[in-house]
Amino acid sequence: MMHQALLFAWQATNISISGGGVINARAGEAGWWRCARNLSAPPCAGYGRPHLLMFSSVNEVEVAEVTVMNSPDWTLHFSSVTGLHVHGLNVSNPDEPNADGIDIDCTQVSNTKM
Repeated sequence: MMHQALLFAWQATNISISGGGVINARAGEAGWWRCARNLSAPPCAGYGRPHLLMFSSVNEVEVAEVTVMNSPDWTLHFSSVTGLHVHGLNVSNPDEPNADGIDIDCTQVSNTKM
């Protein structure tokens, strides 16, 4: 069990996040990273830390030209996505366990532009 991602989509189509902005989850030592090694500590309260973005069972996704930072756990997680387009990203996280930038599983990456 884990907390819900800040940005979450399930069984959706045609999602685009782009435009040069910054998505800052603000997961610092006083918050989510405090329980990185001890899930019983707040704010985890026995549950896993959330991902910043998680898309599952979605079609046609573009994430482009944005900065994502300070994720509580994995930053961008794409699971069972068809038609994924990711380019021009800047990922900045603290040097902590599971601060992955991009996790892709069971996903078809597309070479075509949306």
